[in-house]
Amino acid sequence: MKDIALSQFLSTSWWSQVEQTIADAGSLKIPTAIRAICLNITVVTPEGQTLPLAMKNGLFVARHQSDATAHITLPLDVARSIFIENDTAAGFKAFFKGQLKASGDLRCLFALHTAQPTPTQRHLQQTIAAFTD
Repeated sequence: MKDIALSQFLSTSWWSQVEQTIADAGSLKIPTAIRAICLNITVVTPEGQTLPLAMKNGLFVARHQSDATAHITLPLDVARSIFIENDTAAGFKAFFKGQLKASGDLRCLFALHTAQPTPTQRHLQQTIAAFTD
């Protein structure tokens, strides 16, 4: 079995590994409802640093997108729970606690919550989680 180098969530080396993992995955067969979402995300570290990313065409990218229809801001630990640990309830809890701020056309958040990932997407998420520190 190949040793996996751990990378800190959202670091430059983590993004490099994510991009390579996505390229290696081939066709992910992402559902249309998820591919249609363009959502800007700002993650705030405990030190107050802001990290821009987005979901576009069903994948995360390391920068905001000019055509995003909605924007969320959330703390790093909540982002990790949602995106790495696949804990969608963490997003709702953070929203009700005032930790997650959302603006724009929020229908995309409901689409994200109700859409079922394909087996290939689940495998990709598990692969990314395995190298995320």
